Amino acid sequence: MRRRAVIWLIAAVAAALLIHAPVLRGQSVRAKIDMKAPAPRLPNGKPDFSGIWARPGTQDLTQTFTNGNGTSNRGEPNPLPFTPWGQAQWDNYNPVKDGDYAGSCMPFGWIRSFTPHPMQILQNNEYISFLFEQSTMFQVVNTEGLPHRKDWPPTWFGDSRGRWDGDTLVIEAVNFNGYTKLGTIGHPMSDQATLTMTFKRPDFGHIQFSWVLNDPRTYTRPISNAERKYSMPACGCCSRRDRRCRLVRELGWATCGFKTASNTTASWYGI
Repeated sequence: MRRRAVIWLIAAVAAALLIHAPVLRGQSVRAKIDMKAPAPRLPNGKPDFSGIWARPGTQDLTQTFTNGNGTSNRGEPNPLPFTPWGQAQWDNYNPVKDGDYAGSCMPFGWIRSFTPHPMQILQNNEYISFLFEQSTMFQVVNTEGLPHRKDWPPTWFGDSRGRWDGDTLVIEAVNFNGYTKLGTIGHPMSDQATLTMTFKRPDFGHIQFSWVLNDPRTYTRPISNAERKYSMPACGCCSRRDRRCRLVRELGWATCGFKTASNTTASWYGI
C-alpha cells in the first residue's frame, strides 16, 4: 500500500513538472535576466520587492565597502557616539565569556537579521514579509500606515509598521526589549530606540536599503547605515560538483547556492 502511494506521488510530481515546464524553463539558469530592467509593481502601483536577495555581510556597522557582486554598505564613523550608558554596554560586551544571545537561538532583531545570509521577500498590497534564512526567522509588516499597537509586549524585533512615501517603503519599529545587538560584534541598542528603515527598488536587480536608529539612551545622535545594495544576479554556481547546484540545474530553478573559500555562505539568487 505504501509503495503504491509513493508511486502515485512520483507520478503526480512528474505530471506537475510537465505541466509547468514552460514556467520552469523561463526561470532556468539559461534565462537572461536584465538587472537594469524596470522594477516590477504591485496591483496598487507600488514597487514590488518580492524576490530572493543576496546581501552584504555587515557584522560591524562602522564598515564601508563594496563587494564584487555589487552589494555595498556605507557605515558610521568609528568610534560611535556613545552615551555613558551606551559606552558601558559596549565595553562590557564579552561574547566569549558571557555568550551571545544568537548562540542560544534567540531572535536576531532587524539589523542583525539582514546580514550576512540571504532572505526572501513576499509582498502584496497590504503586507510585506521578510523570510530570513538565518534561524528561519521571519517578520510580517503591514504597509498601510497603521499606528503602532498599544500594550504590545517588547520584543527583539519591536513593533513594526510600514507606510509609503512615494515609491519608497518606510518601516518604523519601536518597543524593543533592549537585548538586541546591531551586529555580530555587539554594538548595543536600548528599549528606548526607534528604528526607521527605508527600501527602494530602482530597477529589477537591486534594492537600496538604509536605516536610522534614534536611541538617546545609547547614542548622542541618530546613527545610520545607508545604500546597502542587494543584488539579485543571474544564477551561477562556483562548483558544479555541489549536489545542490546539480539539483537546481536539473530542475531549472533560478536559485543556486555557492561556497566561498572562507566560509559557507548559502546565498541563494534568483526570482
